Amino acid sequence: MKNNKEHQLLVFSAAERRGIFLLLILNLLVLMAPVVYWNYFSINKDKALLSIDSLPKNFLLPASDSNFSASNQKKVPVELFFFDPNTASEKQWQKLGLSKKAIQTIQHYQEKGGKFYKPKDIKKIWGISLSLAEQLIPYVRIDDKNNFQNKAYSPPSSKKPTQQIIEINTADSAAFEKLYGIGPALASRIVKYRSKLGGFYSIQQIAEVWGLADSVFIKIQKQLMLTDKTWVRFNLNKVDYEQLKSHPYFGYSVARAIIRYRDQHGGFPALEDVQRILSIDDEKYNKIVHYLKVE
Repeated sequence: MKNNKEHQLLVFSAAERRGIFLLLILNLLVLMAPVVYWNYFSINKDKALLSIDSLPKNFLLPASDSNFSASNQKKVPVELFFFDPNTASEKQWQKLGLSKKAIQTIQHYQEKGGKFYKPKDIKKIWGISLSLAEQLIPYVRIDDKNNFQNKAYSPPSSKKPTQQIIEINTADSAAFEKLYGIGPALASRIVKYRSKLGGFYSIQQIAEVWGLADSVFIKIQKQLMLTDKTWVRFNLNKVDYEQLKSHPYFGYSVARAIIRYRDQHGGFPALEDVQRILSIDDEKYNKIVHYLKVE
């Protein structure tokens, strides 16, 4: 009876047998994992080393880009000798260390009529480095048979140009352009401003033109004169709002104030009555009074 009980204890059910089998497999995998891992890693490591070793010698990895510098580039050998940049051949330029692009730039420059007048002119050529230009300058010998330098640097005439006097109320744009610092655009603005005002009553009004620098006005002031004093004057008792509003000195607010005052008081007996308008101070009055009259 006792033997039967012991025999029953040694018998495992189907579920227990499956559990034991799975446990054995897991233990086996745990034991084999280090061996598989190190064998696989060593094989891939060898492959990685092989792929790096198989790269060309001049191949640069991305990490090596920071080590690249201009000093690693090949420098064109320079052969120094005396030369005339206006007549030097392509081979001579090559011996002097110029690149093909720089030589093409020089050839294009000469085809357009460009010339070298002094040794330092080679610094102006695109494609020639400053260091190379400094090397070449002592060897430049410009043939002066065509008298390049004398033509390019002829001394200015000792005679001083005569200063033209401009009548500011009658001169056209072409006349103003002859003044120092006055170009076509600025001359046109002066004439347009004069037209909007109805004429200048003072030479100082030229300084009000937009874009005219104070330094320029000071230099040209002695060449300006005002003899024609036939500028436009508005009759305070008849002028309409639109006429006053379009004038640079009046504008919207002053024009409206003048028309309202005239409507309320029946007109202006005297020119000085404009000063009764609160918005017109002494400074404004001294500007607009030249363009007003009472009739």
